[in-house]
Amino acid sequence: MIDYIKNNFKEGDYLSIAGSGSRISGYLVHVDDSLVVLRSLSGEIEGMKSGAIVSFSAKQRDKYSNKNKGKIKNRPEEASEPLFSKPNFSTNEPQEDGFRRFKPGDKIPLDELAHRDPTLAQNWRIRDENKARAQAVQERLLNVLSETINARRDEDEVLIKPMGKVVELQPGFHFGFIDDLHDGQRYFFNKFDLIDPELKNLQGKDVEVIYLRSTNKKGVAAKCIHRPATIAQLTTLIKSLVVAEDLQNAKSVVEMILQVFPENITAQTLLASFQATGSEGSYTGEVGSTRDEVSDMYAYYKEGKRMLAGKDQRGAIQAFQTALDSGYRKASCIKDIAQAYITLYAGSESPGERKKVQAEALNFMKEYENNLPQNQSTLFTLENFYFALGAYLSHIDIVEQIITECGRTGELAQYVFYLNKAAQSYLRLGELDKALDATTQGLEVEPEHPHLLKTQHSILEARKGEAEAAISKGKSDDTPDISKL
Repeated sequence: MIDYIKNNFKEGDYLSIAGSGSRISGYLVHVDDSLVVLRSLSGEIEGMKSGAIVSFSAKQRDKYSNKNKGKIKNRPEEASEPLFSKPNFSTNEPQEDGFRRFKPGDKIPLDELAHRDPTLAQNWRIRDENKARAQAVQERLLNVLSETINARRDEDEVLIKPMGKVVELQPGFHFGFIDDLHDGQRYFFNKFDLIDPELKNLQGKDVEVIYLRSTNKKGVAAKCIHRPATIAQLTTLIKSLVVAEDLQNAKSVVEMILQVFPENITAQTLLASFQATGSEGSYTGEVGSTRDEVSDMYAYYKEGKRMLAGKDQRGAIQAFQTALDSGYRKASCIKDIAQAYITLYAGSESPGERKKVQAEALNFMKEYENNLPQNQSTLFTLENFYFALGAYLSHIDIVEQIITECGRTGELAQYVFYLNKAAQSYLRLGELDKALDATTQGLEVEPEHPHLLKTQHSILEARKGEAEAAISKGKSDDTPDISKL
């Protein structure tokens, strides 16, 4: 048997060799009279003595090449040209620190990630430093708040009277308007500006509220909306916001108190503490924006995250869209909106609603896709987006780019994974020959890949169904028309 392998196979051919109680599979590295050596898909070197070989199987072929990278071929079934380019695999080149043994969905140790990309370690260090700095700021503010609350000044028991009335408050509304009782203006607000939890579930007209008067690009706006309360009650609210690390809203409540009672000692003390610690709000480095504008953008973004977690997909889309239109964290907002659309599409109860969400989502991505960075992360986002929304032609275009990159880098696990995704899209489009080509190409790399085998089985079943339908139609066409006899 060893002589047959020596005479009929060459370096780089894929073999699966069974021994007594063991099996090895991989690319042929070396063979002589006493030993066969293979390199597995994960890059590990495995060998088996010639006397231990019981049986073997193989698909003899040349090594991978990078010719015609990533181009989908409209080819006849008997053509030898692959549907997608194959990854560049050489037995003479070492695998990069065994990193390719990981597959999509695996958890990769942080030290391996840092070794592969040293900039990650620096980013993590900066993140940890920022987190420690934020915790120190939070602790200082909480100490000041505790001292202030314990002081119990009589002036803090004064009630802040209603400043305006909500035109109409409904839990299902994501925005609204307040008619100010003093300046007569109508102030716009978003649902997440309601910092009083009970207001979010309250409904009715002319609901009396207090708030911080502000402005944004749309005009006058109300922030930190609360029902009439005493300064002491609002101080307790400020503390809860600081505990929740919502320093921007906490500071805005202090400013709300000072716009009504500018001489209040408690509010003055708290404002000085915020200013001294530099905790006037996060993300103040947006180019071309004032601090208040950045604070508004961050508030929209944060509320979008909260709504996304709370399964309010429509509310999340609106909040992220507002932040996106302001130029804040464009890539993150686009990806979050895409995820919200995917969830909406999956949860649609009727085909009509599903089609409507799909059209809305695809139009959104068509408008904003160019705002995403041109990198592999974006390709993964778009691949998931188009496949989840059933836009299979667009999905195949993206998968083609990913497979091209796999061919350039030799990432075998991703190459096989996305060949399977391409096959699934072709199957759903009814292009069974191309779907089968994609699975066949993937199985050449990993013959026992369970997902590829499952997809291939579905394709063959679909072919069988088409053949039976054609035969049935042929018999029906041959049936004589009795009415003409």
